[in-house]
Amino acid sequence: MKNIPFRSNIELFSLGKVVFRYSRNFRLHSGITKLILSTFLLALFFLCFSLTHEMSNTSLSLYDNLLSGLETCDDFETRLASVDEWSDSMPSVLSSMLLFVDHTFVLSVDGCESKIPASLESRATCIVGRVLDRCTPARFVRGKYKHAMKVTFTHAMVLLISQRSGYRHVAVIEDDIKFVERKLSPGSVHDFFQLLQTNSWSLIRFGYRPYFLQDGGGATPCPMKCRCEINANMGDHLCKLPKAGCDLRSSDFYVVHSRHFLDLASRTLDMSVQNSQRIVDVYPMRAFSNQWLFLPQVSYQATLDIPADYQLGAGALYVKKCAGPRPLPHAVTQQFSSTYHNETVFHLPPPTLE
Repeated sequence: MKNIPFRSNIELFSLGKVVFRYSRNFRLHSGITKLILSTFLLALFFLCFSLTHEMSNTSLSLYDNLLSGLETCDDFETRLASVDEWSDSMPSVLSSMLLFVDHTFVLSVDGCESKIPASLESRATCIVGRVLDRCTPARFVRGKYKHAMKVTFTHAMVLLISQRSGYRHVAVIEDDIKFVERKLSPGSVHDFFQLLQTNSWSLIRFGYRPYFLQDGGGATPCPMKCRCEINANMGDHLCKLPKAGCDLRSSDFYVVHSRHFLDLASRTLDMSVQNSQRIVDVYPMRAFSNQWLFLPQVSYQATLDIPADYQLGAGALYVKKCAGPRPLPHAVTQQFSSTYHNETVFHLPPPTLE
C-alpha cells in the first residue's frame, strides 16, 4: 500500500462516478445486474476509504518522525533581531499586515539578516538553514537540484511545525528578499485582514515570478488558468487566481492557510516523483486553486538567476496580460512605471488584456 500514489483514491472515486453515470443511461431490468453493480460501487467506496485512511496514517507517521527528529536538532530556530520601527527592511504597510498573521517564519542560510518590529517579536522565528541541513534525512535532498531540495525541505518543516502549533495561517519569508516601496491604497491593511478571516483562499502571494512568460515574453498570451480578477470587495490590491496550475514561481513571501499546511508539505516530501516536481515553487505551489496575488508586486529575490529589473518587469508584464477586470485600479497600474533605487527600470505601455 505504501507505494500507491497519493492520488490513487481520487482516481478510483472518479471511476466510480463514471460507472454510476453509465448505469443511469440504461434501464437495468435484471435484479442480478443491479445487485452486481451495487456491490461493485460499495466495494469501491470502502477501498477508497481504506486507501485514504492508510495513506493519511502513513503520512502522519512520517510527519511525526520528521518532527521528532527536529527535537534533537539544536538551534535551527532562533529569534530575529527587533527594532522599534522597520528600517529599510520592509514597508510599514506590509509589517502591519503581518500583525494579523498567527506567525511569521523567516528562512535563512546562516542566520537572519532581516529585522522585525518589536510588536512582532513574540510571533516570528528565524530558521537557520545550514543547521537544519545537518538534521535533514538524506533521502529528501539527494540527487539533482540539491540546493533547491534543501530549501524545499525547510519550507516543508515550517509547514509541519505550523500544523503542530495549531496556527490558523503563517507567513513565510525568505531572508534574501528585497522590497519595493509602493503607494498602496489606504485600506490595503484592512482588505488583507478581511481576506484573512475567510476560507476563500489557499495562498496569498506577495512575490511571484510568471515563469510562463519568460520564454515567449511579450508575445505569450495569458493562459486562462493564469488570469486573476481583482474583487472590489477585497480592495484594489488583491487579485484572485481561481484556477490551479499556473506556472507562477517564487516562494520569497507568501501566507498559507492552515487547511493547506499538510497538503503543501506532502507535495514537497513526495518521494514517488522526481526532484524537479518537488521544488516548492515549481509544482507544489501551483497545485492550489484560489490563490490571491498582491498587486503590484512588492517583493523580489536578491539572489536569483535573473536581475531585479527583470523580475519586476516580468511582474508588470503579468499584470498587463493577466489581471482584470479593466480598467485596473491606479494603485496597481503604477507598476507600469516604477522605480528601483530611484531609477526607472522598466516602462510598459498602458495595460490591455490580450
